[in-house]
Amino acid sequence: MIDLKQPDVSKMPVEYGCKFWRVLPWDAPGPSERGTALAVLDPGTSTTPHSHGEEEVFFFLRGSGHVRVDDERVPVSAGDVVRVTSHRPHVIENGPDAVMEVLCSWYPERPR
Repeated sequence: MIDLKQPDVSKMPVEYGCKFWRVLPWDAPGPSERGTALAVLDPGTSTTPHSHGEEEVFFFLRGSGHVRVDDERVPVSAGDVVRVTSHRPHVIENGPDAVMEVLCSWYPERPR
């Protein structure tokens, strides 16, 4: 059996200041300790600054802009991958020219 989900950007809920479609956990929508979501940012918009207890990885699928973590800011574009460690305030900033799509995965902080 193949389970298929297809995103409908017009119906995506807004979380963190952008369209945010939670894909995993598959059958349990809403906040979770680990998961994956598709974030869609309109041109010239940013996510709301936030931090959380999980580490997070961003896979940039489309568009270009910047990621800001604490006071550090780096340019990003399609094909880039960024990891943010837990409890670090972060923001994704989309450039002015196109929609940005980001696959976000979060998971519990690894013991160091």
